[in-house]
Amino acid sequence: MMGLCLRCGKLVCEGKKDFACSDRACRFVMWKNDRFFEQRGKVLTA
Repeated sequence: MMGLCLRCGKLVCEGKKDFACSDRACRFVMWKNDRFFEQRGKVLTA
């Protein structure tokens, strides 16, 4: 568990490549290797 989903308020879980909402219907996801963050020199971490 990483925290609460920004869309639905349920738990966010960490996977190998992403951080995703535990509710699959919500479909919230943040990719760890997202180009937006990489271009700005940021790394998503727990």
